[in-house]
Amino acid sequence: AARLRREAAAAELTHRSLERELSRVKAQAEEAARAQSELHEGKLRSRDAQLATARRERNALLAALRTEQRANAASAAAAEAPAAPATPQPRQAGGRAAPTTGADDCGERSRRGLLSAAKLDELRALTSNLMATEAV
Repeated sequence: AARLRREAAAAELTHRSLERELSRVKAQAEEAARAQSELHEGKLRSRDAQLATARRERNALLAALRTEQRANAASAAAAEAPAAPATPQPRQAGGRAAPTTGADDCGERSRRGLLSAAKLDELRALTSNLMATEAV
């Protein structure tokens, strides 16, 4: 009978020890899962911020492109419109014509065309990066 009590007491000690070990292992697993979750949430917040920045840049480029396309359409419509009667040039004192300050129209249109192509290329690259980011 005494031997059975000793064995029962030893078994009880082993049982308590195993319960403590199980509790410690569970706590470690929960801490590891929490840390992993925080890491993934941080990465997700970072990606969301990058995505928001890329969307703002894309929207700004689209707005600039639309504005430029409207300006190009307006200048093309003005070029196709019938010629208006010549307006007198501004005159300085003494009757001389005032000096002109702008570049010629052809040069301006050419520069605008190159600028639009560069903006369009940038917009395409930004959109493909945005699509790749959203796919991840």
